Amino acid sequence: MKVDRQIPEYGEIPSERAAVHSEADYYGASHIIATLLGRKKPYISRSAWLHGWQSAEWVRFPEELNLSCRSVSDRVLVHTATQAKLLQSSGYQDTHAVGMPFAYVWKYFLPPERISNSLLIMPPHSTLSEKRVCDEQGYIDSLKESLKSFERVAACVTRGCIENGLWQKNLEKAGIEVIIGGDVHDRNSLLRSFALFSTFEVVTTPDPAASQLVYASLCGARVSLFGSDRFWASFLPKDMNNPFFTQNPRVADYRSSGEAIKKVRSASERFISSPDQATTHLDWAQKEAGVEHIVSPQQMEKYLNWSSIDPFQDLIRRIALRSSAWWSLR
Repeated sequence: MKVDRQIPEYGEIPSERAAVHSEADYYGASHIIATLLGRKKPYISRSAWLHGWQSAEWVRFPEELNLSCRSVSDRVLVHTATQAKLLQSSGYQDTHAVGMPFAYVWKYFLPPERISNSLLIMPPHSTLSEKRVCDEQGYIDSLKESLKSFERVAACVTRGCIENGLWQKNLEKAGIEVIIGGDVHDRNSLLRSFALFSTFEVVTTPDPAASQLVYASLCGARVSLFGSDRFWASFLPKDMNNPFFTQNPRVADYRSSGEAIKKVRSASERFISSPDQATTHLDWAQKEAGVEHIVSPQQMEKYLNWSSIDPFQDLIRRIALRSSAWWSLR
């Protein structure tokens, strides 16, 4: 299969629902590797590939880096050598630094043309199971003066936000175009994010621990953290309906501490500015994304244990999953 590495405009990238069998499938990560290898779809993998942004400045516990592992014998793929050392020292010996999934889109695909004098607003996002209620109108009002500096303004929200009734109504009331962004089950999420962050000149968010700070910076956009005083609490587990914190109480206690908030501030304070004063942070983003650890698609195929699987074995795995017998094959 010939691989077209030119990414179209974000509006031309459809949402395509795909099964999620492990963290390697989140937001279409495994589909990116399959595409680079010339495959129509990925094989099922038991490897966990850390998604999102987990900065070494605030991560303390291995649980924050191995969200989908069931035992220390699992293979874990992380972004940086620092993350790998933390997990290896905690017993996860089969851990490898390979860079962020998003970094593979950045490295191997070509971006669309950037629109000058354009602004993309990224409110704190919700998932279908995690509803983050914020002062939407207050945040939008705080942006009004900055919006005058841009000819094109849009906001990107998740499908979880839309289905939870968040953000869309107030944004459209303010005359701001609403774009639906990522979803964990959408195989094209990372491609669409890459297109968005490569298209808009400036990206702003009030969320101090958001992955888009890294993603947009990696794409060369000017990035702004604005209105964040309203949203430091969004980092606190007591304000998040997330089963992860219930299952990992020491992480919940740590994330609720003043120490954790101080570390998040330290990691993200470089971005604090109004959107019209935003700056680029490419070198920082390359370090956070683990760009130096990116491997070839062929090497990633080995890390995902695809190279030892033939199509018949993959079919058997899929049948086992449907019959709820997957983990008995381990």
